[in-house]
Amino acid sequence: MEQSVHLEGEVVQFAYSNPHSLVQLETKDPQSGQTVKWEIEWAPVRRLQSRGVSKDSIKPGDHVIIEGYPSRDNLDHRLFLRGIVRPSDGWKSGRDIQ
Repeated sequence: MEQSVHLEGEVVQFAYSNPHSLVQLETKDPQSGQTVKWEIEWAPVRRLQSRGVSKDSIKPGDHVIIEGYPSRDNLDHRLFLRGIVRPSDGWKSGRDIQ
């Protein structure tokens, strides 16, 4: 939890579910230019509801910026969401993104 990853890309899927909600995000690798798909774990439904996040808060195609904690293996493209922002309308949830 000492490291943080900053991603920007398009939402592929948002699964509003228990035990953890899941955001799939497509980004461009800065070195190769290839598309990379990330799986980002988020909080369970009840916690998201208490923060005002619904199943319709994020939709496929939304451009978002996400900050989170990476898994131990950097090559598996997984992280746990710390904060999310949708620049088009300023919607955000979680901690402020640096």
